[in-house]
Amino acid sequence: MLKKYHRTEALILKASPYGEGHTIVTALTSGGAQLKAMAYGSRKLTSRIGGHLSPLTRVELALYKSRDMDIIKQAQNLESFVQLKNDLSRMTKAIFIMELIEGFSNTGVGNRPLFDLSLMSLRGLQSSSNRDIEDLMVSCFQLNLLKVTGFMPELYACVECRSSLNSDNYNFIIDIGGLCCANCLNGYTRRAINVSSKSVDILRQFDRGGTLFSELPSGSTVELRRLLDRSTGFWLDREIRSRRFMEHMNSRDVREPMSAIDMESV
Repeated sequence: MLKKYHRTEALILKASPYGEGHTIVTALTSGGAQLKAMAYGSRKLTSRIGGHLSPLTRVELALYKSRDMDIIKQAQNLESFVQLKNDLSRMTKAIFIMELIEGFSNTGVGNRPLFDLSLMSLRGLQSSSNRDIEDLMVSCFQLNLLKVTGFMPELYACVECRSSLNSDNYNFIIDIGGLCCANCLNGYTRRAINVSSKSVDILRQFDRGGTLFSELPSGSTVELRRLLDRSTGFWLDREIRSRRFMEHMNSRDVREPMSAIDMESV
């Protein structure tokens, strides 16, 4: 029998105003399941939990199970990611990561590797001070997100005939699941994405883990970003809205404050 009261560690992904002073919180639990819960009165000045429920915060929640939605009774801040929140460039990348986490996580379906990947990626982003490396970190997160959620593309052999691949240029076909050799390309030509061997090598490094971003070649981010954006967008079946927001904000002076209009575009 399910207990009415329970506790969980969680990463807050979204906090949406509801009614007069309430908040609907979307979070990723430590078990890797998506959670939607109501925080009654959390936007009132007297609330003890409102300050702990902002997006990009790791918290411990005490919840009460109701018929429609869990109710948050207590919240304790465990990790605030203050350096990310105080840096516009890195904050936009964190918003992008959280949108993907929300899109690929499922209510009631656990995925502990997804939670671990999320925290590792946000902590790595927080500790970085190099924009090119941060872009590679985001790409690394995207590939490993596909991996831990069951959408990992084939990077080592032809997805059709299983022959080994070794080339200066590769053909990547999202909907059949990865790289395709020239012999199997017939019928897929219009859907094929040409990918350089340099980008494929980087993706394989991401897959093997233990990547030292400082040793990766510069100028590798654009092709990777396009490929991984198309891949994650395909499996989500929608555009990743925060990508445009991130590019818009990074084209501005990063010392500019983030306005309410900017935030509404996410």
